[in-house]
Amino acid sequence: MLTINMLGKGAIFHDNECISEKLSSKLIALICLLVLNRNRDMSKEKLIAYLWPDSDDEAAKSNLRFNLWNIKKSIPQSEDGEDFIISGRDYCRINEKYPYSCDKVRLDSFKVSQVEKIEDLLQLKNLFQGDFLEGLYLRNCNEFNEMILFERVVCQNKQVEILEKLIGMYEAQERFEEELQILNEAAAIEPYNEKFAYQAIRIYGKTGNRTAAINYYKNFEIVLRRNLNTSPNSELKLLYKELLESTGGLKSEHRDKGKYLKRQLD
Repeated sequence: MLTINMLGKGAIFHDNECISEKLSSKLIALICLLVLNRNRDMSKEKLIAYLWPDSDDEAAKSNLRFNLWNIKKSIPQSEDGEDFIISGRDYCRINEKYPYSCDKVRLDSFKVSQVEKIEDLLQLKNLFQGDFLEGLYLRNCNEFNEMILFERVVCQNKQVEILEKLIGMYEAQERFEEELQILNEAAAIEPYNEKFAYQAIRIYGKTGNRTAAINYYKNFEIVLRRNLNTSPNSELKLLYKELLESTGGLKSEHRDKGKYLKRQLD
């Protein structure tokens, strides 16, 4: 079985053996490009534009031929005798009959809004082992490098979407410890996100940890002022004021399960 990982450092495994260490960065990039465009033919001209933009025509074509040959050499045929890559005169594509798995393909196939089980969301969350193709940079291949940056934004947005859905589901089940853990993960990705800060402060206050709630607000306020030269929004300020003035719990409008979060995430 062939496994291709893109969410983190690019890695390719065949029958659980890592073969990516034997492959060049250009070869890994070529495989990833073809997988990302798996549902269509990809012109060799376009592949050359991505990977060998500064080479003359003959040298670029020779480089592509060599790398396609190397793929065939490095990735064995399937049990049914299928090659991983189909190569025509002017195009290449992934062979739909070849069995393989890819974390990015799996991520793209899920509609997070339709996932109903926490376990399924956790499996999706665990796909993220770092940035998309972390550490992969091809010198003088600007179009390819820009594609990587674009996909990183796409993947990060999907990751935040997964975390937001988990936050809401943990809130509904009153699993506040797990909810705070996910909130911290989300805040690490979007450190200036006020809805994440509000929810974390609210949960600390709701569960009786008033000191943690106050400290969280103070730290968040410092980050906003230092890095963005702004202050927390009115909702956060009102929540903080209530925390300072109260010796017990929060008012019902802040204690109600997910009221603010649901309004912000919908």
